[in-house]
Amino acid sequence: MASNIQLVFYRKPGSDDILVRALLNEKEVTMPVSSDCAPFYHWTDVEKYYRDKLERNPLSTE
Repeated sequence: MASNIQLVFYRKPGSDDILVRALLNEKEVTMPVSSDCAPFYHWTDVEKYYRDKLERNPLSTE
């Protein structure tokens, strides 16, 4: 059985703020990141969350 995860990015012309929305099997899902514009999330918040998560649990290179 297969699954489909999509991150959809939005940016207004002339703006540096990038918003992202997450879809699982074509259905909107929430992310473990706080947001003032749900169901959209600021990319800077999403990126920080996942970078922090990777730093706490680095992948083994062995």
